[in-house]
Amino acid sequence: MAAAAEVQALLRFLTKDARIPLTEAMPKIHSLRKLDMNSPEKIAEAPHADLKVVFTDSKLLKQVVNAAKRVSNPKKKPVPSSRTSNQPSHTRTDTDEAALALPTTEQNEADLQDIVVETNRAPLFLAFTLAVLNYTHPEQPISSKLSLAQAVVSAGAQ
Repeated sequence: MAAAAEVQALLRFLTKDARIPLTEAMPKIHSLRKLDMNSPEKIAEAPHADLKVVFTDSKLLKQVVNAAKRVSNPKKKPVPSSRTSNQPSHTRTDTDEAALALPTTEQNEADLQDIVVETNRAPLFLAFTLAVLNYTHPEQPISSKLSLAQAVVSAGAQ
């Protein structure tokens, strides 16, 4: 499993950071792993003679070495914040949920009987699904109901 993650990380480095096309980067992975250059840090520290075996083109070699130095430079790495990456950037409050509440009307049925409304199918389907979810899942917050309703509309469109 570690080997697969290592290959993925190396491939991500070559394609994203060093900007090598995927078709050129794939064959280089095996050679780099044989030379025990599994990370950008090791590539940045490796002598050019060893890398010249893998990257025969001097322009490509320079591109990879510069990318490895840039990625492995500890001064330019972002400072980790006190918040972990799996925590949401914005915590929901009751006011956020209240802003998503559906409007209500004070008109009676006789006043609404003569009104004609033309609409697209998707927004009407979304409103109907949301109304159904209000009865079937009253414990859910409105934001969750909206997400579920949008998923239903999206599935219905396909």
